[in-house]
Amino acid sequence: AIMALKVANANLRRAIAIHNKPFHWNRSLFSTTACTLKNQQEHEQGIVDLKRNQYPRFALDKERHGTWSTINDIRQLTSSLDKGQKAENTIVTLTGRIHSKRESSGKLVFYDVIQNGELVQVIASKVRYEGSDSFSEANHALCRGDIASFTGVPGKTNRGQPGVFVTREMRVLTPCLHDIPKAGLKDPEKRFRQRHLDMIVNPYVTQTLRVRAEIIQYIRRFLEDRGFLEVETPVLADKAGGANARPFMTHAHALSMDMQLRIAPELYLKQLVIGGMDRVYEIGKQFRNEGIDADHNPEFTTCEFYQAYGNLESLMDDTESMLRALYIFIDSYLEPTDQLVAACREHRVGLSGPLTVPRILDKLISHFIEPECVQPTFLYNHPIALSPLAKGSIDEKGRAVAARFELFVAGKEIVNAYEELNDPNEQRIRFEKQMQERQQGDIEAPIPDTAFCDALEYGLPPTAGWGMGIDRVVQLITGSSHIREVLAFPVMRPIVSFDNKSTE
Repeated sequence: AIMALKVANANLRRAIAIHNKPFHWNRSLFSTTACTLKNQQEHEQGIVDLKRNQYPRFALDKERHGTWSTINDIRQLTSSLDKGQKAENTIVTLTGRIHSKRESSGKLVFYDVIQNGELVQVIASKVRYEGSDSFSEANHALCRGDIASFTGVPGKTNRGQPGVFVTREMRVLTPCLHDIPKAGLKDPEKRFRQRHLDMIVNPYVTQTLRVRAEIIQYIRRFLEDRGFLEVETPVLADKAGGANARPFMTHAHALSMDMQLRIAPELYLKQLVIGGMDRVYEIGKQFRNEGIDADHNPEFTTCEFYQAYGNLESLMDDTESMLRALYIFIDSYLEPTDQLVAACREHRVGLSGPLTVPRILDKLISHFIEPECVQPTFLYNHPIALSPLAKGSIDEKGRAVAARFELFVAGKEIVNAYEELNDPNEQRIRFEKQMQERQQGDIEAPIPDTAFCDALEYGLPPTAGWGMGIDRVVQLITGSSHIREVLAFPVMRPIVSFDNKSTE
């Protein structure tokens, strides 16, 4: 024990000695840096300012730093000011990522700072800066891509642009150790494998994700205003049901049993209706172990609702009401330029140069709207064989069909809805047919859920069920051509190492 203590003390002293040695920059650790030419030369010589490489805690002294402010706060504080006027008695601290740095002279530097997707200008002037001797050093430490804080007064430039005029402090909160491309990042491999870089360089990426969040919030409000209750159902189950799809398999060690990730929440939601919850819905992830293409991702988000005493006609009315109002809502949320850019992306109209409204309109007019654009269409009278969970109906020609419809927009399925089969005996017969299909090699046919049939014997009211692929709706509304554009972190295929391959 004494020997072990001595070894531990020796190791501790060695670690302290190493920690106290002067720090030398090792350029081999990083491929590129985001510094100016002068900083780059210093790195090559192994000279680094220790202050530059610290990652300080974010803490504000109210007397020195005033109040932490968002870009919206800056706009409000400057709304009543005239051109060139400053709110001299108001001290604010603005934080964000440096998008660009322009040195007019050694005494005047302009920064464009991005905070939460919005851009604002910061003006650093040696004349206004307290402690002018440290002005050059403070500016020298700030590089494009760094996360920084600026303390000063809000005001307007001579052209009337709101911004922050630095008077007290500017410092690096987190240095960026890599170059950030100045032009748009277009390589799909790099974009989706380095999604953080894609979001920094291409502003429309985060805008698409914001629109996605607004769409989901609107769907929630729409359903809750109509008396629906949001619920959560299991993602893991001993057998996945509710759709024809190949599930992901896993194993629960605590239970010593194989489990599957859900492919649809339908069976659980209908059991809630059986239990007396007449209007329920769930927005959540589904998992299907199938192919990946422009419209399919193994992990995707859906909204499903179930309404006792609903029918096919009420589902169609609800679908039209929801999507019509949703489009109007999102249309008012998007900026005009965003709408035009989305339209250009939807119609594959190439854009270049500054994205101004006249330029984009000129592009759209020159290409016009593709004539093969498909209008929203309800498809109904599906064969019962394709709808094992839907109630049967008789069409106008006397044929047995499913009481089901699908909504297609631009050639893509958006909504799937039907009157729910509530006859337990008929449901067992259809499950048996699916089991036969599975035995014949159809791995997407689900394993029959006999417990669900038992639950049906307690009585499922006449119920209408509805499901919509949120990812595809976001694609449609934002004009995104591929599903991965609307996912924060889409699934990517692994990178194959040819070196490893050749050594095997």
